[in-house]
Amino acid sequence: MVAGSIISHPEILFYGEVLNNQPEVRQGEARRETLSAGWRISQAPDHPLSPCSLYGSGRAYLEQLYGQAVPHKAIGFKLMHDQAISGPNSDAWDYLLENTDIKLIRTTRQNPLEILCSFVRASLTRHWHNTGQDVPQHRFVVPPDQAEALLTRFLTMPAQLEQMEKSHAMLELDYGRICSDFSGCMRDVFDFLGVSPMEVDGPRLKKIAQIPPEQELANYSELAAHFRDTRFGQYFNA
Repeated sequence: MVAGSIISHPEILFYGEVLNNQPEVRQGEARRETLSAGWRISQAPDHPLSPCSLYGSGRAYLEQLYGQAVPHKAIGFKLMHDQAISGPNSDAWDYLLENTDIKLIRTTRQNPLEILCSFVRASLTRHWHNTGQDVPQHRFVVPPDQAEALLTRFLTMPAQLEQMEKSHAMLELDYGRICSDFSGCMRDVFDFLGVSPMEVDGPRLKKIAQIPPEQELANYSELAAHFRDTRFGQYFNA
């Protein structure tokens, strides 16, 4: 939602998930033909880059991305916290940590069960984005071991990110506010990045989920009982 409006600002050069875990996704993201793991954008791409190899240095790639001579006031890309955490690409995190002039826009969700549902739903339906069409609502079963693995993945932050919270300028946007006050969020984003104000009526992408996790997870009661005495129990309704 946020990325869709960032990329439309004329003073911002924005790339998608150039370090996505899937090499084929990196192709369109680096060329600015797609945004946020495959959502195709409408404007003609400019300033395309070659995709980052899984076996190349993430640091060297970001040096190339940020080192471009362009008229834009801000250059950036999207990075999920579980991307480039191992292998040759992982030195990208060290680059970000060392360059304290890089600003972070961090989107968060209060309840990781919503993240779990979003991920499982998209993985099963292959429907990652919604531009306004009616989307069927599904109920699905997530086995406890799979749920535990996903919750652990979503709640585990790279050590570099935790350090960057102390050394870098950061704007934190809660998903609830993004959905309820999108225009206000984008005013904060543009002000934070030091670019000219631009009015944004609403997101180009729409929220897919229309029902809460306790309805979307067909085995919600089973999961609530399984996690009752664990660190994940707090996310289930009593």
